Amino acid sequence: METRYFIGKSNIHGVGIIAKQFLQPYDEIGVGILESNGYHQITKNFGELINHSYKPTAYLKYGLNGWWVCASANGILAGQEITLDYRCSPMYLKRPDAWFI
Repeated sequence: METRYFIGKSNIHGVGIIAKQFLQPYDEIGVGILESNGYHQITKNFGELINHSYKPTAYLKYGLNGWWVCASANGILAGQEITLDYRCSPMYLKRPDAWFI
């Protein structure tokens, strides 16, 4: 499967995940969290680089094998940053500190 994103400069914080092409609503973008033998790990060079937004362009959905897949919320334009609302992360991940939200 062709990668639908690249790592680029973020207007939010340092670097982020940027859409290469227009992504339709509900398009799967990449795996954000892997599960293996009961352990969960945020993926390198994708999940760990997705920045927070109160108006996110994407969301996490539970996929096959216990993986959390990042999907487009309402369509993402080419060149637009892919963001998540960290407050909607799976419950076993550390939540943002209160000062952050």
